[in-house]
Amino acid sequence: MKGLCLEGHVEEAYKLIDKVVAGGGVSYGECYSCLVLSLVMIKRLEEAEKLFRKILASGLKPDSLACSILIKELCLEGRLLDAFRLYEAEEKAGLFSYIDSDTYSILLVELCKQNYMLEAAYLVRSMLERGFQLRVSNLYQISEHLKKFGDKGLITQLARIIKCYEE
Repeated sequence: MKGLCLEGHVEEAYKLIDKVVAGGGVSYGECYSCLVLSLVMIKRLEEAEKLFRKILASGLKPDSLACSILIKELCLEGRLLDAFRLYEAEEKAGLFSYIDSDTYSILLVELCKQNYMLEAAYLVRSMLERGFQLRVSNLYQISEHLKKFGDKGLITQLARIIKCYEE
């Protein structure tokens, strides 16, 4: 799959997926996740994002690596709102546990740095509801940004997580 994508034969990669799935043992979700990762590697993020959204819309489950890597790459490309909206789509599909804590950290810190405070507050609430925990250094950085936003309740909840980590 990666080789086909590297040589610009993405349509052939789709045909390969049909053949592999027809042979049994591998699902469309797994194959399409592999194609998403291949597209990310060759820096065709828009195409990877479109495919990922198609996966979600069709009810298939992409793998956790594809979920996390695509969000990270969107953040690294400065496409924070796209990354956040992709997170929302994954959350609606019930895939929030597919995203690793580093990806949550990157997305949240970058949203705070760029002053997307409503989105950052939404993400923090979502993480707190699900019991996700982040690295201490990121929690301090995030709480400083949230103080500027003025959400004291959210800061108090974050302080509890920080305390848990320190003990």
